[in-house]
Amino acid sequence: MTDKAPANLKDLIEYVSATTGLSLNKTKVLVASVLQGVIQLTEHQGALTIRDFGKFETRYQKSRFHSNPLGGGAKQLPAKKTIHFKLSRKLIKDAI
Repeated sequence: MTDKAPANLKDLIEYVSATTGLSLNKTKVLVASVLQGVIQLTEHQGALTIRDFGKFETRYQKSRFHSNPLGGGAKQLPAKKTIHFKLSRKLIKDAI
């Protein structure tokens, strides 16, 4: 196991900027636009597949009860829509 901290959005922006030669400000707008596009398309189409990368899809989570171990009270959480990501087989195979 590595002691490195996980990468974040800033690291992604710096990497894309370094590899494309774009300024950090233009890269920040580009990355934000791509991420917003993934969210919008997944919400409207139900799924977004990027070949050799993975699939984003909308899933529905049923309402459920949640108990607080500290307070002891049970609370009902409402049903909600979430976005799920599944890696492609090729990406999994390349990572191993």
